Formats: sequence, structure tokens, C-alpha cells
Amino acid sequence: EKTYVATMPSKIGLDGYSPVSLTRDRKWNKGQEEFSWPYQGITYLLASKTELEIFKNDPGRYAPQLLGCDPVILNKQDRAIPGNTKYGAYYDQNLYLFVDIKSREEFKKNPDRFSRTMHVLKFQLDDGAVLR
Repeated sequence: EKTYVATMPSKIGLDGYSPVSLTRDRKWNKGQEEFSWPYQGITYLLASKTELEIFKNDPGRYAPQLLGCDPVILNKQDRAIPGNTKYGAYYDQNLYLFVDIKSREEFKKNPDRFSRTMHVLKFQLDDGAVLR
């Protein structure tokens, strides 16, 4: 089985793509810094002022689940490994990111198992501080 090293997620969510465009239109539109908004320690870039307002009103609906960490690895290894925008999938109207196609395919076989598991995500910083 492949081993992954936990790293801090990027401070910019979804590689700078707008979570509102992605969720509403399934389009990968790049966001702009002038329309940015922090959510759960990650800054998301939106494509317009309208999208910014939509995101501010309900960020949990648009941001990736599990802080963008791969739910399969989290479930099986209890490790928070950031997923990749290349391997995203929607389930039950929520966006999940995966480290690779294999992980995404495993999720698709039993999405309830991986999407319903509750985890407390903590990231250990090099200086010993913990983000929650």
C-alpha cells in the first residue's frame, strides 16, 4: 500500500479556482485575489463579487470536504493528506479531493463509508504548533 506524507494544505484552496463556479456550474474558473475569503484556515479565490457574496453566505456548501484532504486515506490510514484538484469528485452535492485516480475509484465503490466518517483534522507545524 502506498504511503503518503502529511503536509500543510495550500493556503490558497482549490489551486486558486473558484469553489462557487465549480459547484454551481462545474466549471474550473480561476478566482481573483480581490474576491478572496478565508474559510477553515484556507483562503478561497472567487471569480466575481457576486460569487464572493454567495461564498461568504455559505462557505461550507462550496469548499471541499475535509479541508480538501483525501477521504479514503483519512478513513483507512487516519492521516490527513491534501487531495489534488485533478482528482476531484462530487458526492451528495459535496466536493471531495483525492491524491490519485486509484483513491477516487475506491471512493466511488463505497462513497458512504468514506464520506460519513467523522475525523478531527489537525495539522502539525514545524515549530510544534497545531492548527485545528
